[in-house]
Amino acid sequence: SILPQKTFILIAFQCGVLISRVYMAKLDGSKHVLKAIYIAGPNAGTPFGDQALKSHPENIFFREISTGENSLLEELNCLDKGSALPCLTISSPHDDFYSMHEESPALPWAENRIIPYQSHNGIASSAETLKLCLAFIRGSIDEIETGKLLIPRPDRPFGVWINHSSSTLDKICFHEDGIVTIVEGKKKTQEKYFFTTSTTLPELDICASGGTYYGIYKLSITGDTLALKLSEKNGKRPKHLQFAKIYHLEFKSRTPIAEVVGKWKAVDFARFKLPT
Repeated sequence: SILPQKTFILIAFQCGVLISRVYMAKLDGSKHVLKAIYIAGPNAGTPFGDQALKSHPENIFFREISTGENSLLEELNCLDKGSALPCLTISSPHDDFYSMHEESPALPWAENRIIPYQSHNGIASSAETLKLCLAFIRGSIDEIETGKLLIPRPDRPFGVWINHSSSTLDKICFHEDGIVTIVEGKKKTQEKYFFTTSTTLPELDICASGGTYYGIYKLSITGDTLALKLSEKNGKRPKHLQFAKIYHLEFKSRTPIAEVVGKWKAVDFARFKLPT
């Protein structure tokens, strides 16, 4: 109440993004904020919230950063849609914090910029992020091409996929001829499958004897991770990928990559300083 109107520019990182959005949407904070910059925020949840929710199902915070049914995020999205506040989001499709949910930090009504090959903490301290922030503050973001390039997400599930979290070796192979081979421990079966990529989340159905498993799936930006969630036999198709089974692409070659050619940047994590 003591602050003059439109007095500052708000910059938030990670879960601070949700705190900032609550402040502005529900506590009249937008009266005092000229512009908002959100860096790597879980605006559509994070799989880390899902995993934590398994161990602590009653924890409100974990529920509010999960990727499933999320009343807080739904409410914020409804409130923010009518806002005229200039907003910039900055994220990386290679941020492990959002594996399989790389689009989570983006907001439909904001200026969204994507910086590839940055880690979760790296995106906050990168030179590209600083460049975008300064341009947005100065009102010249349209003149900056950084982060405009969209990285297409692969959507074909072909290949051999392994679930390492299972007590027995789970392996699933989607052949291009419409046959899927499923290996669970010592049991091996072959069935027909169909998939479509025309829906919001790609759909995949496995036709087994006595019925069909209806599912949804998603590939990571890097194409080496598959999230797959199937219904019970003849059950209803899942609505979201929360708690989906995670598979990793099996690589034929085990030769380590020893190529070191490229541009590298060192960060002094002990002092939290960028190098000169």
